[in-house]
Order: sequence, then structure tokens, then C-alpha cells
Amino acid sequence: MNEANTIANDNLLTSVKDHLEFAGYAVEVTNDEKPRLKAKHPYKTNLWARRFRGGVLFSAPFLCTEEGKKKRDELLRLVNLMNETAAVTHSYADKDNDLIIEGWYPATYVKQDFGVFLDNLLGDIDKGFAAGAELAKTLLA
Repeated sequence: MNEANTIANDNLLTSVKDHLEFAGYAVEVTNDEKPRLKAKHPYKTNLWARRFRGGVLFSAPFLCTEEGKKKRDELLRLVNLMNETAAVTHSYADKDNDLIIEGWYPATYVKQDFGVFLDNLLGDIDKGFAAGAELAKTLLA
């Protein structure tokens, strides 16, 4: 589907897409049910973004290994460590026993504010994985 058909009328998603591209992300626009951004970076965390409750919800999924999926208690310990160090994100184990990290950005795009949010989002992920490094090594793919 043509990008113009999916986010052209959404100034917030368009601004977020442009900012992510400036930050080095390759951004794909999908439109399964609603427009979604899939942002991939060569060395930063890959992100998904979609409209949610008047703003944009960013998600960073981390898949567990088959062995890791069997260790839900350890996954929940990792989730707790991620949440203890977080400023703008929250983490949870989804129904498939994978780790999901999310952060919500409000409806008005301001370049400097979004830049701070993005830095904090990625920083939360890095700090959380530093705190739970041993668990992450044993659980995540």
C-alpha cells in the first residue's frame, strides 16, 4: 500500500516517521488494520509505532527462545528489573511469553521533546538490559 494512503493525513505519525529516519532508522509504513510504523536500525533497538489513546505507542518486542518461554518466573523477574529502572517505558510478558517494552508519546509533536523521549525510551531499554543482563542472556533469542 502506498504510504500516502496510510499516514498522509496524520501529522503526528508523519513527524514521528521523519524524526526516526533522521535518527538513522529505516521506517516501513504498514496498514494492516491501522497505520503502523516499523522502524529498523543497524545497532539501536528496532521499534514499532502506532496511534494509541491520542498519542503514539512505541513497542519493542524481544522474542524468547523456546527454552526461555518455559521459564516464565525468570521472564517475570526480568520484566520487574526492566520496570525498576524505567523512566518512560513499561515492560511485560505477553501471551506467548515474549518480552514487550512499550512507551507512550503524547499527541503533539515537538522536535526537541520527541528527541528527549526517544533518547529516554532507548535509554530505558539499555538500562533494563544492563540490570538484567544474565537473565536476558538465558531467556532471549
